[in-house]
Amino acid sequence: MTENDLRERMVETCRQMNATGINQGTSGNLSARFGDGFLITPSSLPYDTMEPDDLVEMDFSGTYVGRRPSSEWRFHRDILKNRNDVDIVLHCHSVY
Repeated sequence: MTENDLRERMVETCRQMNATGINQGTSGNLSARFGDGFLITPSSLPYDTMEPDDLVEMDFSGTYVGRRPSSEWRFHRDILKNRNDVDIVLHCHSVY
């Protein structure tokens, strides 16, 4: 999968999180392993206006490129860094 494909799928997934009710507004976040680091949703950007280029590229040291990453990037990093069998972290704020 290319980086662009991954970015598009991540934005799609974020929008589906809200559409299905497992998430609300800008709460929750999604990250995916990519290259030597990961992509993560940015801080405080509604999913319905998010574009693939808005996703933040991070490395495991915490350095990032682009917008400010989700404030919860540390636990995404820790999971992806320490669990090679995990490629995606989805954190939602369900109403249930």
